[in-house]
Amino acid sequence: MRFDRYRPFLAGLIGLLLLAACAGGRPAPTPTPTKTPQPVATPTPTPDPNRCPLTGQRLHNPGLAQRRPLIVKIGNDTRSRPQSGLHKADLVVEHLAEGGITRLDAVYLCQDFEAIGPVRSARLIDIWLAYIFDGILVHVGSSPGVHYILIDETNFPRVDDRPEDGDPPTLVCTTEPPCFYLDPARQRPYSTFTRTSALWRNAEERGWQHSMQVPPLLFGELDFETPREEKGVVTIRYFFNNIVR
Repeated sequence: MRFDRYRPFLAGLIGLLLLAACAGGRPAPTPTPTKTPQPVATPTPTPDPNRCPLTGQRLHNPGLAQRRPLIVKIGNDTRSRPQSGLHKADLVVEHLAEGGITRLDAVYLCQDFEAIGPVRSARLIDIWLAYIFDGILVHVGSSPGVHYILIDETNFPRVDDRPEDGDPPTLVCTTEPPCFYLDPARQRPYSTFTRTSALWRNAEERGWQHSMQVPPLLFGELDFETPREEKGVVTIRYFFNNIVR
């Protein structure tokens, strides 16, 4: 009979149901309590006065690291190139501006250079960078929305070669030689350049100068003399026609 063929299957199914019924009546095991790990405070590293806090490089003059960082806004579109002074910056931050192009923020602390530029107008990210590095923002004007934020909601020092109505008089650099100058080989707005010597002198005169009030970046023992192998290439696609490698 057909029913006989399904007897083994039915017997097995009934057995499973009985096992499940028996198991369902047992109380659930009590979980073993586990100890919550206690947080361990990481000691703040003591800065080495003989190293640059932004790069870890040894300094021939430790006094260089006692200055306040300069954050210089630099163009990065085709007409802004070639830039000058980026190789002397301790850090360079690249960010998307508008129209698929990027701009740069060059941070100077442990190195000097007398031809940095072209200096361009400030953007929103510059406000955060000035606070992060406790720095002096150096720029030529700003986008409209950022201009009002700089006036009403910020308290860090800055130097502007194109101050507008409502800007404080301290924006104007009065040192000699001046903080800003024009490169006659370039057209505006790509012709404004600056120099660290005048910017730090202006900071002294304004009472802005002090050592960087943020923790240094952490570095191990670095050997800058030994050549290093290339480990790979990082590709960033800012826009369909703006790819950085």
